[in-house]
Amino acid sequence: MYDSSDSDSSDITERKAFGLGLLVGALMGAGAALLLAPASGEQTRRSLRRGAQRVYSHGGGMLSDAWEDADRYTRPMRKSASRKLGKGMKRSRRYMEDAAELVESGRRRFGW
Repeated sequence: MYDSSDSDSSDITERKAFGLGLLVGALMGAGAALLLAPASGEQTRRSLRRGAQRVYSHGGGMLSDAWEDADRYTRPMRKSASRKLGKGMKRSRRYMEDAAELVESGRRRFGW
C-alpha cells in the first residue's frame, strides 16, 4: 500500500544527498584552487589547514543535524515497536498463565 510518508522521507533524503554533493564539489574545487594558486608552499599549507579545520567544525554540526533528523523521523516507529512489544509480552504472559492452569488442572484430574 502507498504511504505518503515514504515519499516525503525519500524527498528529504534526495535533497540532503544533493546538498552533500554540492558541498563535496565545492570543497574539491576550493582544494584544487588552493593547490593551483601561485602562493608559496607554506602559505598554501596554512590555507589548507584552515580550510580543513573549518570543514571539520562544520561537519560536526552537519553530523549532529543528521543525527537529530534520524531521531525525529524514527521516533514514531520506535514508539510503535515498543507498544507492540509490550502488548506481545502481556499476551505471552497470559498464555503462559493459561498453560500453567491447564497443566495444574490436568494433574488434579489425573491425580498426579
